[in-house]
Amino acid sequence: MVIERIASRQPLYSINCVHPSVLLKALESNPGIGERIAFFAGNTSARSVDELDGLEELDTEEPVIFALANRRLLDCCDIRIVGGCCGTSPAHMEAIADRAFAP
Repeated sequence: MVIERIASRQPLYSINCVHPSVLLKALESNPGIGERIAFFAGNTSARSVDELDGLEELDTEEPVIFALANRRLLDCCDIRIVGGCCGTSPAHMEAIADRAFAP
């Protein structure tokens, strides 16, 4: 049956709205989970939710720095799709394409 084939597989995860460095730190204490993350859309701020709550200005990271943080994440995980979340701009996505996916 189809449902048995689907249910017997380990799930793939989608993670969004967290900075790549925060996700990396979480993965350090949960080995093996990184292999099951298929999609990641990062937030450009490494601040905690409490620090971000109520800010009057967007807290964002320089595109190149953000791209390199994504590269470190891609080096340890089997992520197939990368997108952007809070704070990302076309410049952030271009930097990810240029640096995170560079050979």
